[in-house]
Amino acid sequence: MYVPKHLRADVLWKNMKVGKRETHLYLTGGGALGSFQAGQLISLLLGAEAVKLLSLERAESFLSGADEMQDILKAMPEDWFKLSSLSGVSAGACNLAILGTYLSEGQGKLNRLKAAVHLIIFWLKDVPSMPSQLFYGRFYAMGKLPTNMKSWLSYMNLMTKPVPAEINPIIHAVEKHADFDRIRTSSMPMYVAVTDVISDSPLILTNQNLDARMIAASGAIEEWGMQAVDGLGEGAYHHNPYMPFLYDDKERSDKDPECALLLRLDHGLVAPKKRTSETRMAASAVKMFHAPVKRDIDLIRRKNKKEGRVLRLFESGLKRSHKFSPEDKADTSAEFLSKALAMGLAEGIKLLNGMPYKRI
Repeated sequence: MYVPKHLRADVLWKNMKVGKRETHLYLTGGGALGSFQAGQLISLLLGAEAVKLLSLERAESFLSGADEMQDILKAMPEDWFKLSSLSGVSAGACNLAILGTYLSEGQGKLNRLKAAVHLIIFWLKDVPSMPSQLFYGRFYAMGKLPTNMKSWLSYMNLMTKPVPAEINPIIHAVEKHADFDRIRTSSMPMYVAVTDVISDSPLILTNQNLDARMIAASGAIEEWGMQAVDGLGEGAYHHNPYMPFLYDDKERSDKDPECALLLRLDHGLVAPKKRTSETRMAASAVKMFHAPVKRDIDLIRRKNKKEGRVLRLFESGLKRSHKFSPEDKADTSAEFLSKALAMGLAEGIKLLNGMPYKRI
């Protein structure tokens, strides 16, 4: 079938990168692998040359005022994505909060640099200092997880209580790097998925409803040790993440499709060498959170088949060649997060220099 040149995937992607087409940015959850996603985002924010000049040490010096990073600003490209909306869940919601804070005031070089600086400090300094039970509960490291969800729930009820929301470390870490007054007054729509834990129904929070507690709620899996926040918990059960351009009733034309970039952490994981109750549970969770992404991608395909290619989704994220396994989602050690972020930086550079690995 003939496709006009301006609607070819390679041309659309090229125009998205320089802001000639509006782009929706969708960020899946992934626990500690959110550092990989942050690495991709940092590369996209700074560009392939400037990102090589950034380090955690320079980021901290920038915030203290000791380093103005003029060399990085000079190396950053002038033309950049024109983000029209942000949507994230769980770890992706943490990244959204930081992006939204700084890009809500404009998407120029300085604001992009500020977002990149806060992303690297959040993932390489603040997250490693969080309690080890952050993602998978206080008994994860002790090797005492049951083999199925039902017995796990009973075990948690008998042996311990989830970490109270009031001491949820994500709340305090996100508050250090995000300004929700800016987010609430931003003209750029932002969406965070959560689940009402009583009715098990999805809720989509928008700018006016967002704060650090809601970002933490989006990743609060009570079964794994994190208490629901104000009755709200992990959003990826239903949306990973919410894709607003799929669910609204806006009229679209295949002559001018809407474009989105989805950064995925829900697939591309390899099976662990040794199977244990912990690895089986982690693998089960990956399948659970992969299902909403697969559903939405199938819906996009069906919508495009029925209406013409009105929605164009570009995908990037984890690959099997990265050799991450499901239980890596719980590894919040500085060593692992640094490794994952560095691999995300490299993948982000590839994304800038080439094409996303999947296009719909």
